[in-house]
Amino acid sequence: MMRVAVVALVVAAVCISSCHGMYFVLGNTEKCFQEEVEKDTLVVGHYNVRNLDDARANYDDVAKYGRQPPPGVTGMELAITVSVRDPSGRILFAQKGDESHRFAFTSHADGVHTICVRPTTTGSWFSGARKVLVDFSLDVGEMAMDFKEIARAEHFSELEGSVYKLRAMMRDIADSQAYFRKREQRFRETTASTHSQSLFWSVVQILVMFASTCTQMYFFKTSFASSRRFFLGW
Repeated sequence: MMRVAVVALVVAAVCISSCHGMYFVLGNTEKCFQEEVEKDTLVVGHYNVRNLDDARANYDDVAKYGRQPPPGVTGMELAITVSVRDPSGRILFAQKGDESHRFAFTSHADGVHTICVRPTTTGSWFSGARKVLVDFSLDVGEMAMDFKEIARAEHFSELEGSVYKLRAMMRDIADSQAYFRKREQRFRETTASTHSQSLFWSVVQILVMFASTCTQMYFFKTSFASSRRFFLGW
């Protein structure tokens, strides 16, 4: 019974963990996407590149592809470069890899990180309008850890390994909640500061308008009095 409960909790944690997978077609241009990452967080990515023309020769619909390379689809020598920019725009990581590769980096600041994938032209690989299908996955935080390797090194049983993984995932969730609470607090402080500045400048605008009105009334009154004396004297 306890084993079933642990497995159920692991499944629930996996469902809400930071693990993303996607397919996209890459031509001669760079493609980028963004991921919000906390400071000092490990991010591990995997990608597999296949020639889209060869794949279409065997499959009519890209949606039919599984996570593993389809049988009968021949690969193409291909090099792509993955680069990562931190929230300030500074290049945090850049690596050139072949058809199937793994990369990893650790964030140095909170915020949105931009991950870009671009083809590395060599010879005539990207001549014409050739396109490739990229299978890209990204694991963030505790999900980036190799739990099988940890269990093997620590000599964990299957149940102990599941509990260790569950604790790591729960720790990741707690860190994420703390991060979003901190973001919410910063947003509240920004909102309060903006409100105070708006109120200040509204008061300044009212005072300027009042001073301008008083000045105009003074000059109008002075001008009217001067005109009245002029006509009476004339």
